[in-house]
Amino acid sequence: MKVILFDFFGVLSTPVYKKVIDTYISESERPQWMKKLDLLDSGDLSEDELVRQLAEHAEVAETEIRRAVDAAPVRNTELFSFIEEKLKGKYTIGLLTNIPRSLLERIAADKFSLFNPLLISSDLKLIKPSKEIFEEAVRRCGVQPREILFIDDGQKNIDVAKVAGFKGFVYSDFPTFLRDITPYL
Repeated sequence: MKVILFDFFGVLSTPVYKKVIDTYISESERPQWMKKLDLLDSGDLSEDELVRQLAEHAEVAETEIRRAVDAAPVRNTELFSFIEEKLKGKYTIGLLTNIPRSLLERIAADKFSLFNPLLISSDLKLIKPSKEIFEEAVRRCGVQPREILFIDDGQKNIDVAKVAGFKGFVYSDFPTFLRDITPYL
């Protein structure tokens, strides 16, 4: 293994907009609002516009939605420390994640130095689980697909990564990760 790529939400941080949608949108309307997150992740919908739409629909101030967005993420400090102390220097460590760059910068800009490449869906105009985003990851990493381990909390994303030739690991929590990651390294 030469490269380890991490997803962000569900792995390195708790999700943000899903939590906000669950708080402000009725259960029956959530599926249509969750589809908007693909537009956000691909860069086809700005965060400002999504916040405006959420506030308008929920009949609350945009500042309330922005506070909820800013309060939602909880960084996985154990995993960040593990990357820094145990993986960095032994492997190329990167991000392969569906996220708008603006949100990633607010949550984790201080951790960017741990990751190269940064494969951010809104920059690439591609989202997981498209095969094209995995092809771009191979190009940017400069290694064979079999030399890449992809860690994501979504089985569907891991399945597509494996079809592309990557090794894949479904992340659920840090203790399970520590117990099960050794054979991949």
